Amino acid sequence: MSIGIEKRETSGAVLARDVRLTLIALWLGAAVFFSFAVAPSAFAVLPARELAGAVVGRTLAVVNVGGFAISLLLLVTVPFARSLVSRRALLLETVALTVIAVVTAAGQWIITARLEALRARMGRPIDALATDDPLRVAFGSLHGYSVIALSVGMVAALIALLLIARRAGRRTLPASRSFAALMLIAALSGTNAAQNTRSTPPASAPATISERTSPERANSTAESRQETFDAVWRTVNETHYDPTFGGVDWNRVRAEYAPRIVAARSDEEFYGELRRMLNELRLSHFAIYPPGVLDPAAN
Repeated sequence: MSIGIEKRETSGAVLARDVRLTLIALWLGAAVFFSFAVAPSAFAVLPARELAGAVVGRTLAVVNVGGFAISLLLLVTVPFARSLVSRRALLLETVALTVIAVVTAAGQWIITARLEALRARMGRPIDALATDDPLRVAFGSLHGYSVIALSVGMVAALIALLLIARRAGRRTLPASRSFAALMLIAALSGTNAAQNTRSTPPASAPATISERTSPERANSTAESRQETFDAVWRTVNETHYDPTFGGVDWNRVRAEYAPRIVAARSDEEFYGELRRMLNELRLSHFAIYPPGVLDPAAN
């Protein structure tokens, strides 16, 4: 009877170890791929930095939330390894997983939240601000903190990965080394791909708006702005997945922003007000871009 129990415990410990190893490896691989391939490629390929930033921000949110959830799950399952490793190794693994949880939570719910707040205050693409503008400087600092947080999380994940893999015994060490080698190759390949994409010029660089559009044509009429405002508000009102708009009085928002639209003195101010209106919904994946941003050739 005791032998049967011991076998079941051993099988459970092995299964828990394999699942934990898979989860931490998946997150680390995703974080490496995001850092070395997704983010550089987005800024190299997409026609507008504002659009690239939205894509990268959305993807980073998935990485951060995934890392936070996985690290918490692995922390909960740490007791499965108590009888298999030394107390020092167990403590180091716990610290590494705690670091992942802290930096991913800070990256998502502190740093990213402040970045979104800064975007709302800007009311226009960040590239339109002067390099010494306080909002742009603050945005750059927060972006740097975001990079540091993810880098620290990746280092901690690598430590946790090696500790969990080592627990599997010498027979599985070659497989662990192979996985690490493949992950490194993937990271280097992603870096090279991003660099190649960045260094490849477009077939035909479109002219900028200032080169092709007169000041009179650059600013739309008050009537067309009102039509655009009505269309944006109506689209959200009719298609938003939450009929309560997350507790936001969408009719009040319309009444509040309608006078601002009329008072806008330029397209830049107009689209800034539209962005601020959408930010009332507190949904980071909502965005609006002026004509030509997504399709420069249309200008």
